[in-house]
Amino acid sequence: MKVWLAGFVLLANFALLPAGPGGPRQEIAFHFESAFAPVPDYTIAVNADGTGKYWTGAYPADESAARRVASLTISAPTVAKIFAAKSFIAPDKCETHLKNVAKTGKKTFTFYDNDRETVCVFNYSDDEKINAVASTFQEIAYTLQEGDRLKHDHRFDHLGLDADLDALLAAAKDGNVIEVQNIAPVLQSIVDDDEIMSPSRRKAKSLLELAGVQAPASAR
Repeated sequence: MKVWLAGFVLLANFALLPAGPGGPRQEIAFHFESAFAPVPDYTIAVNADGTGKYWTGAYPADESAARRVASLTISAPTVAKIFAAKSFIAPDKCETHLKNVAKTGKKTFTFYDNDRETVCVFNYSDDEKINAVASTFQEIAYTLQEGDRLKHDHRFDHLGLDADLDALLAAAKDGNVIEVQNIAPVLQSIVDDDEIMSPSRRKAKSLLELAGVQAPASAR
């Protein structure tokens, strides 16, 4: 399974996840652009307290302009991995010095520390720490995007739904699916649907268990 590399950018005038009045703001955002990716333009923003948002489409001036917006809850270990990036986000420091590197998409880290904003843009990095944080965001994005696919196929394509669940379980075993709690509602809807085949419901239940969500015994 190929998971697309991604990157971080948040508009300076688009404080999607503001701190409370007078409170500190610690946020890292990730934006990815590539015409060849399954989702060619998306952003994930994560706060130090584990709250976050995901949206797709070109950089909107406000949330209502985005094609898809979802609130996120990110676990403490993943937040720690993401915020490890703040030590190396610096202008012109992320991009490789190698020549003729294949284009894998525009990636931008943005670190917000109260009113201070630091941006790092790259296609590919020689720094494995940067790549590791990018991979963490990739895995979150992949999980959310597959959750959208599950929602569509639950309604329109039950055979496709079973294949989707197989792919998600395989990706989870490979460590490419994380923060599954953010797609728990669609998984629960599959578990609860008596019109869905029992094997599919069991697969959805297994994915819920990855998220620490207890599915009903009827899904066995």
